[in-house]
Amino acid sequence: MERKWTDFRGSIDSGLCYKPAMPTSDVIPAILDYSLVFTNRHIDIEEGGATREVLGTWGWKIEGPQSERWATVEKAIIYVREMRDKSDDPAVKKNANRTIAILKRLEHRCGSGSAC
Repeated sequence: MERKWTDFRGSIDSGLCYKPAMPTSDVIPAILDYSLVFTNRHIDIEEGGATREVLGTWGWKIEGPQSERWATVEKAIIYVREMRDKSDDPAVKKNANRTIAILKRLEHRCGSGSAC
């Protein structure tokens, strides 16, 4: 079992609204537990979200599905942009633009490697 200590900065809901970690704080310390496996099989995510398994260099990978999804601030921005561009709903687009602005401020303040 491996353990990663990180900062939980908030979440993004299905309407692409950013929700801060807590109303009184923009960060909560978080602990992520997971198991690792050494493999040369990797999942490649293509444009549009399609996935495929590819063989590559050997490396450590998190084993099995995770109970919670998390992403770096940088990847969260990419995700929100893609979902915004796929949506026809003006409210979702507005939420996404606000969320991207917030995430960019977080990225600038804490770096792109922090979990969101």
